[in-house]
Amino acid sequence: MLLDTITLLVRRYGPFRVALVVTALVTAASTLATAVTMTAIDSDVFPALYLAVFTPLGLALPVTYLAFLALEKGDLANQRYEESQRQAQNAQAILSDAVASIPNPTLILDADDRIMLFNDAWRAHYPEAGHVI
Repeated sequence: MLLDTITLLVRRYGPFRVALVVTALVTAASTLATAVTMTAIDSDVFPALYLAVFTPLGLALPVTYLAFLALEKGDLANQRYEESQRQAQNAQAILSDAVASIPNPTLILDADDRIMLFNDAWRAHYPEAGHVI
């Protein structure tokens, strides 16, 4: 029952907000239990109420918020990296197809004169260089 409720809330409000609220509620409940215990032992209400009210707001919520922000940024960075990898692979495929379609022998070198790309016409025109590639 509780899991179904949390699942519904996650779908409606997103995991970030639900986790933040659940963390605040759990922290508030445990802090309130501590406050009740302190009140029973010390019979001084102020420190107990201070703990019950300000600990979740002052510690748990900001820490949880920062943790989820970090996770969100990590996920976003991962998505961007994966997208850039897909774009690089697409660009490489387009370049390879373009070079392969050139009827003349074509060779592409990098800045250090290493062979990066060549077409079949180049290999057919320079068969003695086949062992280099």
